[in-house]
Amino acid sequence: MRKKRSVRKKRSVRKKRLIRKIILASTIICFVVFALSFVIGNHIGFASGNTEGYNAGYLEGHDNGYQLSYSDGNTFGYENGYGKGYSEGHDNGYQLGYSDGNAVGYENGYGKGYDNGYDNGYDNGYSAGHSEGYATGYDNGFNIGGHGYNIWDPMYENMKDFITRDKTDENEYKDDYTCVNFAADVCNNAERENIRCAFVYVLFPSDAHAIVAFNTIDKGLIYIEPQSDDEMDVVVGSPYGDQPWGAVVRIVISW
Repeated sequence: MRKKRSVRKKRSVRKKRLIRKIILASTIICFVVFALSFVIGNHIGFASGNTEGYNAGYLEGHDNGYQLSYSDGNTFGYENGYGKGYSEGHDNGYQLGYSDGNAVGYENGYGKGYDNGYDNGYDNGYSAGHSEGYATGYDNGFNIGGHGYNIWDPMYENMKDFITRDKTDENEYKDDYTCVNFAADVCNNAERENIRCAFVYVLFPSDAHAIVAFNTIDKGLIYIEPQSDDEMDVVVGSPYGDQPWGAVVRIVISW
């Protein structure tokens, strides 16, 4: 009886040891499987994550780098291109504009200058020629015809009295009645009263004007503006009153 119990006890001990060994082996196997799975999974996950991360990073980096480089390159290229293009365009445009403007300006200026120069030259030449011709003809006529012995130089008061009574200044200035006619009429009226009167032709840089003068006995030579009866200071190099003709260049006095 005891022998049977002993056998059973040994079998139970063996069975427990076997179970422990199985459990230990299972634990080791599970641990090994877990470790292998961890290593393999970690490797696979790292590889997959690395690949995906690389691809994502590459794409994002590529896009950001491309955009940044494109922006900087575009800005730099624009500035260089704009500066170069502006400079060359400005130079070419200036040269072409200058050439065309100069050609058109020359044609317009020449035509306008020629017309104005012709008109002014004709008017000035006509006025100067007419006045000098009148003065010369008057002189010659005076010398040939003579004044007899009744023409005399007046006293200043006599001259002022004559000028006050003379009505030539009331005449109207017209195209056919100019300063020359005013001066000639005053001279003729003075001679009718036996007063010696000079026809005076005043030359300016681009114009001319006719007045009269009296060689008074007590105050010397007196210039008179026949259109207003005003006494005038006529000096070479100085202006004539408030007229815009410039300074007097020459004074021609014909008695």
